[in-house]
Amino acid sequence: MTKNKSVFTKPISIILSLIIVITSLSSAAVFTTSAAQTEGVVSFDESFYLKNKDACDKVADGIKNLEQHIDISDCKLSTGDVSELMYVVTYRNPGLFYVTGACSYYISGNYATVIVPKYSYSTSEIEEKQQTLDSVIDKYLALVDNSMSDVQKAVILHDELVLRTEYAYDPSMYNLLTEGKGQCIAYAFAYARLLSLVGIDSEIISSAKMNHAWLKVKIDGEYYNVDPTWDDPIADKPGHVQHTYFLYSDEAFQSGTNFSAHTDYESYYPATSKKYDNYDMLHRLNTRLCYSDGTFFAIDNKYKSEYEKCMIKYDETNDSATVVNKFNARWSAGGTSYWVGGYMSLDECDKILYCNTDNKIYYYDIKTGELNEYTTDAELNGKCYGLLIKDNQVYAVIADNPNTTASLVLAGDCIKREPDVILGDVNGDGVLTIADATLIQKYLANIVSLDSKQLAAADVNQDGTIDVIDVTKIQMSLV
Repeated sequence: MTKNKSVFTKPISIILSLIIVITSLSSAAVFTTSAAQTEGVVSFDESFYLKNKDACDKVADGIKNLEQHIDISDCKLSTGDVSELMYVVTYRNPGLFYVTGACSYYISGNYATVIVPKYSYSTSEIEEKQQTLDSVIDKYLALVDNSMSDVQKAVILHDELVLRTEYAYDPSMYNLLTEGKGQCIAYAFAYARLLSLVGIDSEIISSAKMNHAWLKVKIDGEYYNVDPTWDDPIADKPGHVQHTYFLYSDEAFQSGTNFSAHTDYESYYPATSKKYDNYDMLHRLNTRLCYSDGTFFAIDNKYKSEYEKCMIKYDETNDSATVVNKFNARWSAGGTSYWVGGYMSLDECDKILYCNTDNKIYYYDIKTGELNEYTTDAELNGKCYGLLIKDNQVYAVIADNPNTTASLVLAGDCIKREPDVILGDVNGDGVLTIADATLIQKYLANIVSLDSKQLAAADVNQDGTIDVIDVTKIQMSLV
C-alpha cells in the first residue's frame, strides 16, 4: 500500500510595507536546546543560503530571540528574495515551530531593511510549548550517547521516531513529536532536528512532482538518502519500523530497485557513496534495532530468509548477523492456513529484550544471555502481531490478522533488575564520598583512566557525558 504523500509548500505570504522609518526593536529570552554538544547543520537551498548567509542567520537568530522586528539593513537583501529567505530560514531551523514562514518587512529602495516575522503563538504560549517539546526531545536524546558512531545514532533516532508516530495530514513538526501524527515534512523536520542535536548534519529534500519530502543524512563525511515517512508502515503497525528507505545513494534511490523510486529532486550535497546500497539485511528488517553495549539486536521476519523468525545480533559495519535464538511460531490465517513470514517485534528496557510470537512473549537478558518466557495474564490467543515498551510497561499488539487495525493490550511491567553500579560511587567502595568527586576530576584532567563500570558510575546525571556537572552532583549530595 502506498501513502498519499504531501509536502509542505511555501507558506510565505509577504505583506509589502513602504515604511522606511524603522520602529524600535524588542526581544525576548533566547531558548536553549537540549543538546550538550555542537549542533549539526540542517541545510536547505544551500546556494541561496551561502549567498545570503548574513541575512538568513540574523533572521534565524532574531526569531529564536522572539524579536518582533529584525534589522537586516546591512545585508543588502533584495525585496524579491524575502520570500525565499523565510522559506530557507524555516527549513534550516526546524526547531522554529512557532513561526508560520509569513512576514511583513520594511524597505529602502530595492532592499529589505527590517523583517517582521509572524508568530503563531504568544510569547508565553511559545515558552510553554517549547518546554513540552524539549521534554519529548530529551526522551529521544536519552537513547544515544557520545560513545556511539553516527550511523548508530541515526538508526536509533530513526527507529524511535517511526515507532512513536504515524502518518497523518499535518505538516507540524511540533505536533508530530508531541502528539505522534504528521506528514512527510513533519517527519523530515523532526528527524533533521533530532540529528542536529546529536551533532549530525542533514539536508532537507523535496520533490514537487512527488509532492513529498525526506532528507539526506551525513554519515562519516558522506550524505545518504533517508525517508522516515515511508519507513513508517501504513496502516500504522505498532512495534514495527521499516528500514526500506534508510541510507541510500542518489543512484539507488532514483532507481526504485526493490522499493518506490524517489525522483525529480535537487540537492546541494550529492549522495554518491554506495556503501549501504547493498545492505540487504538492514533494509529488510522491520523491527526496532535495539542497541546495547556496542551491539544491535533485531528480529528478522522476512519469509524464507536465512534468519526468518530469529533474534539476531546485527553488525552494522558489514550487514551481518549472528543468531541468538530461533523461534517456532506461525500466525493462523484460519483453518489449516497460516500467514507467511513472521510478525515479531523487539523492544528493550534496562538491557532486557522483549519479543513476541503468536501467543507468547519472551524476554532475553543481554547480560546473562538467558531467554525466558514472560508471564502475563493478557489474552494473546494466537493474535499477537508485535509488542512495544511504553513507560516501563510491556504492551502486546493484538489484531485479527496482519492487515487489520491493531490494539495495544497491557501485558505487564518490565522486569526490574538491581543496578550494577551506584551512581557517583566511582571508586566502587559502596558509598559516596569526596574521593569519588576527586576521581572524576582526575579523569577529566587525564590524570587517571576509568574502566567501563567506573565510567557508568561517573555519569551521575545520566546524560551520556562525564563532566563537571557530575562532580557537582556528588558534592551537592554530600552537602
